[in-house]
Amino acid sequence: MKIFKSLATVAVCAMVCAGFTACDDDDDDDDNNNGGAGNGQPNPSKVFPLGTPSKIGTANVTIGANGLVSQIKDENTTVKFEYLTSRADNNYDVKMVITDVDYPTENDTFMMRLNNQGFVEYCLQTSVSGSEKGTDEWWFKYNSAGQMNYMKRTEGDNEVTTITYDNAGDITNVSVKDDDNNNSSCTISYSPLEDNKCGVMLFDECLGIDMDEMSYAYFAGLLGKATTHLPKLNKEDDGSSTKFDWTLSNGKPVKLVSTYTYDGYDSVDEMTFAW
Repeated sequence: MKIFKSLATVAVCAMVCAGFTACDDDDDDDDNNNGGAGNGQPNPSKVFPLGTPSKIGTANVTIGANGLVSQIKDENTTVKFEYLTSRADNNYDVKMVITDVDYPTENDTFMMRLNNQGFVEYCLQTSVSGSEKGTDEWWFKYNSAGQMNYMKRTEGDNEVTTITYDNAGDITNVSVKDDDNNNSSCTISYSPLEDNKCGVMLFDECLGIDMDEMSYAYFAGLLGKATTHLPKLNKEDDGSSTKFDWTLSNGKPVKLVSTYTYDGYDSVDEMTFAW
């Protein structure tokens, strides 16, 4: 699911790319790793050294007086963040609430526990809308550089994503598995190299990581650090590929054009950024 809507889409042929579905029914407590009950403090400047973007696609980002992201909003969705001063509320550090403007009484609440690095290690999602009503859980792990390398979610009968980095700090492979031994993977390349000075990371759109609504938390600085370079090509194991062309201004992306190719057909999507 692409959370951040683009401003323009030009489709030569409408193609639908099947998302990863994977699972692992193991609910080990060890999945809450990398700091245990660390209660680290969120710090978006660690993720966005040139400043947090003010707009991602059609979504506007609001920074509160404390320097933390308080809201991300587009014409359809409002995402609000509350930073808890203690772990008195069931041992959680951050609360994220996502509301559809057309259905204000139906929302998703994400209660997040942070590790020592200030990144989410565990999240309890509660949904009160339609067929998705109920609870789901998320677990995350990070490498020593603070980059996410593992994600587990219970939605869809569990889903496990393993993320491989090279020595430069770039994601080279994303693999997903499920209980029925259905495996999916994609490879990411970065040639020609273009430094990711600003920290932009588009999990679903560029990297084949099925984040759904949790993608908002990244732009609040809560899901680890970005790749060292901007991705240029994603090749999936179904034979499809997506090429990424970035337009930068003072080291910050202002436009991303993605060209998805499968079986001889192309679709082009454009996303803009403001800072």
